[in-house]
Amino acid sequence: MATSEFTIVISDQQQNKLRSEIYQLIMSEVKKVREDAAIGARYLKKKDLCDYLQIANNTLDNWIAQGLPVIIVGGCVRFDRPAVDDWLKNRADELNR
Repeated sequence: MATSEFTIVISDQQQNKLRSEIYQLIMSEVKKVREDAAIGARYLKKKDLCDYLQIANNTLDNWIAQGLPVIIVGGCVRFDRPAVDDWLKNRADELNR
């Protein structure tokens, strides 16, 4: 079976436009995925934090018992993502000493 080849020739301006359009499409999809996964959110629910950290709920409960920062507002548990990141970094630094 023979295969056919063909070449498309486009100008530099067309290449730049195509590159820009593809970039915008990719960034739009990345933004949607981040929003769906709550990765872009600063304050995360327990499930969202487990997804963000890729850990089980039991592991998160253990870390909370060990001092992982928690925010409770009106009975709702939330986690400040930058504070969690700092806590994890500090724990890693302590363990590596």
